[in-house]
Formats: sequence, C-alpha cells, structure tokens
Amino acid sequence: MVMGKILARASEVPESVITSSAVRARTTVELAAEEGGWACPIRATDELYNTRLETVMDEVFAESDMTTRLMIVGHEPTWSTLLSELVGGGHHPFATGAVVRIDLPADTWSSVHLGTGELRWLLTPRLAAAVLAT
Repeated sequence: MVMGKILARASEVPESVITSSAVRARTTVELAAEEGGWACPIRATDELYNTRLETVMDEVFAESDMTTRLMIVGHEPTWSTLLSELVGGGHHPFATGAVVRIDLPADTWSSVHLGTGELRWLLTPRLAAAVLAT
C-alpha cells in the first residue's frame, strides 16, 4: 500500500490507529501498516462506520494521552466535514484513500477543540503513487 510507504519515508507513522470496522477501511489500514512497517496498535470500531462528527470526536477524546500521533480511518462524507470543522472551515473534499495531517494545539485528546487545527498537508493516493514512482 503506497500510503504506508510514504508515511514511513516521511517519518509520519502513526503511534495509534482507530479505524472503522468496515472491511475496506480495516484492510486498507492493515495493508498500509504492513507495507510501511508500522508497529502501532490498530483498533477497529463500529462507531466510525456511517457516523456523525460528534461520534468521531468521542473516539478522539477517548484516545490515550500517551499517543501524540493518532490516525483515524473512516468514510465520506463525515471525513470532509471533520477536516473542515477541525481547521475552522473551508471546503476540503477527501478522496478515497487520502491521508491528511492536522496539528491540534491541545495537551490532551480530551481537550481538542473544533476550529483550532492547522492543516499541514493532504496527500491523495494518485500523488503518493507519483512520488514513489520517481
């Protein structure tokens, strides 16, 4: 999986992953972890399948404060909404398989607030494949 390799090469490997229990989402994360050599725990939950923003945030709030780099994996249209809400607005279409980094100014996951995040980058699978091909 291209994204696993890209994140590993960029030193952006997650310390923990929460994924939707949907087969496609879970399999995608497992393949990315294998290809990128990630050693992080991956937790699948039904809560991220066909969900609302508030439910996703509840999962984030529950994350251990020992985690500094969290990856959450889910589905549209929730992910575009989540991205927009975390960074305080804008229209951010989230392509299937895309990965985004949002820096959040919070000391704990339970103190994350919507609208405070900084969008650092958004990487689509097509761009990632092109980078690896060079």
